[in-house]
Amino acid sequence: MISRNLATILFRLRRYGEALTVANTLAHPDADDARLITNLAIASHHVDRPLAGMLLVRAIAAQGNAVTASIKEWLSARGRAQTDADLATLEFLYETCPSIREIGLFMMEAQRVRQQPDEALSTSNAILEQHPDFFEAHFNRGLLLYSLRRFVEAARAFQRAADLRSDSLGALARAAYSWTRCARWEEAENAAAVLQERIVLAQKKGVPLDLSPYTAVALNLPPDLQLAVASDRASIIEASNPQISIPADSGPQPAKRPLRIAYLSADFHNHATAHLICDLFACHNRKEVHVTGYSYGPDVDDEYRKRIVTGCDEFVDLRALDDFESARRIVDDRIDIAIDLKGYTFGARPGILARRPAPIQVAYLGFPGTMGANFIDYMISDRIVSPPNEASFYSEKIVFMPDCYQINAANQAIDRAPLNRAQAGLPDQAFVFCCFNRANKIDRESFARWMAILDAVPDSVLWLYGAHREANESLANAAKAAGLASKRLIFAPALKKAEHLARLALADLFLDTRHISAHTTASDCLWAGVPLLAIPGNSFIGRVSASLLTAMKLEDMIADDDRQYVSKAIALARDPAALKALRARVAQAKIESSLFRPDHFARGLEFAYREMWNIYARGEN
Repeated sequence: MISRNLATILFRLRRYGEALTVANTLAHPDADDARLITNLAIASHHVDRPLAGMLLVRAIAAQGNAVTASIKEWLSARGRAQTDADLATLEFLYETCPSIREIGLFMMEAQRVRQQPDEALSTSNAILEQHPDFFEAHFNRGLLLYSLRRFVEAARAFQRAADLRSDSLGALARAAYSWTRCARWEEAENAAAVLQERIVLAQKKGVPLDLSPYTAVALNLPPDLQLAVASDRASIIEASNPQISIPADSGPQPAKRPLRIAYLSADFHNHATAHLICDLFACHNRKEVHVTGYSYGPDVDDEYRKRIVTGCDEFVDLRALDDFESARRIVDDRIDIAIDLKGYTFGARPGILARRPAPIQVAYLGFPGTMGANFIDYMISDRIVSPPNEASFYSEKIVFMPDCYQINAANQAIDRAPLNRAQAGLPDQAFVFCCFNRANKIDRESFARWMAILDAVPDSVLWLYGAHREANESLANAAKAAGLASKRLIFAPALKKAEHLARLALADLFLDTRHISAHTTASDCLWAGVPLLAIPGNSFIGRVSASLLTAMKLEDMIADDDRQYVSKAIALARDPAALKALRARVAQAKIESSLFRPDHFARGLEFAYREMWNIYARGEN
């Protein structure tokens, strides 16, 4: 007991070498001794690695389970390795205790987070060589490969994880989504079909639906299942983020002052959301609202962030605050209405609003679906993307904007450098169909429609966004299988936004996808003056381009079915005069419609915010 207490005291004094020496004199460690020795070894390995290793091995031999539990407890408490010393500790543990498979898992994750992908893959290989049926290792390997944009390998890793644990809906969903990223339709469809069956089965059993709401939306699951998945995730978030109390506001009430509005996002920088919303903040009427931007994303010094920061009355960086502290800051700022711009997309922090820091909380723009959350009162939408007869698929009350729900910037720069088709890799005389949607939006049916159009218009090409080799290969093979020469597909590399908008104008007609339509990409297309042909899908995510066209009074460019979609595209390709007239209509609508007038959109939002507050003030919320 004396030696143990002395070792503990030395440990707390950070006299690690002496603490290890004393701890090593303990002859018969019981469970408590095992935990003490383990913690000393973990904390002190850098002082005397051989001694620490001997100590840890001896502790495992004496009390294996207790030591293993202690190591796992430390791993869980540390989470992601934050320092070089953390990673060194993991390496020490991995070398000393290779049989404890969780150590390798944590080390692999630490290497991934610290941008050491080669080392992480090496660790992954070593873990799976020793533990081939380790579910978490396959799953984490999938995450690593996905982050490296090696989507085929990622899909296989997730699929292997799903095979090992059939109740892991998340692994199967990620496998399906990874297959869509490389346009492997058969594999994606098979995985999605099994996923849907397993979700329904899990619902019948009353077990949690362990998958991302974003993946449910991106895989175009039926709207009722999208709601179920979102509600399940929201309930977990709510349970771990209890509401905080909001003190009574002793100052002037909103009836006598501007409403205090908060916008929360991780995307206040060069990001698709910022491309759309960057002008809103400056367009707000200060007699109606006081605007605070709360950012928990990267602090990037670019044009979009500058426009947003300048447009806000206050701009607060929440990165250093956890969800509770962030919520407390919002309470302290006396926010009346908080607008979440992320939903369940990458980098989101729904735990902040789960604590209910504002009397009224709203979902808008960033997530094309319901959040299924009790802590979100309203969703900003429109009658095209969210038809009133589908309100049962949303947990929020839907606020219908008079035109399109999607705000757009008033002015996006288009590169002025002269650009011709040859410079963009396009044939001079061909009719250029295009679609700059990412590969995961290109479904089998959309591609079949495109092949029928190209077949009917021999002197035409299809210009696609080609930022990923695996997807390009899949699409080229699909075109060859349809009997078309590979040269009919032309892949465009990623460019800066202004340069992309300039080259986009070289296209004749944008052919949109159905199940997941173009969103910001559709706005870019119309801003560049290129006509767009839409075919609405069966949920929010597939109807955005139709909403944009409706706002521009171009409803005739919304096809009712496959036959009409194909025939419209062919007719325009064969009639230069009709195409020229259509481009003129797009150019005129860009000026006359409200779509690219954020000041007009801001007035509609302010009216909605005031109505929300009036309802709340009457106690009807």
